[in-house]
Amino acid sequence: IHRSKNKWKFYLKDGVMCFGGRDYVFAKAIGDAEW
Repeated sequence: IHRSKNKWKFYLKDGVMCFGGRDYVFAKAIGDAEW
């Protein structure tokens, strides 16, 4: 996970995310976020 000021970049490998009560398994996830 990298952060510069309010911008975040993340690179994830092999995990589980929960959205709306459902679990999703992933091998690779890359994302950007600002807050």
